[in-house]
Amino acid sequence: MHPGYPARSGSRTPADRNRPVRPPFENEEERRFRDLVRRGRHVLDRPEFSGQLSDDDYRRLHDTYGLPRDLVTGLRAG
Repeated sequence: MHPGYPARSGSRTPADRNRPVRPPFENEEERRFRDLVRRGRHVLDRPEFSGQLSDDDYRRLHDTYGLPRDLVTGLRAG
């Protein structure tokens, strides 16, 4: 059993019920990618990134926020 996960679903304490349950098979790389996507969506919701993006915009998104161009393109597409 992965540490931090209850042995049975009925064994969660009231404090545990307020925390989201992540699948026990999620590894560090998957967690970091999920966080990157979440951060990317938040950044791309800003008005300055609402129109067509220039090469400078893509460079800024990568250098400042760690968002690669292909991820930005995918998030904007849908």
